[in-house]
Amino acid sequence: MLLVDVYLDKSPIQGIGVFAKNHIPR
Repeated sequence: MLLVDVYLDKSPIQGIGVFAKNHIPR
């Protein structure tokens, strides 16, 4: 899910990005 990872990395709300990265199965 590289596109999702990039989107989350660029997200202004980094907390959500980190949460999602830790909980989205790859």
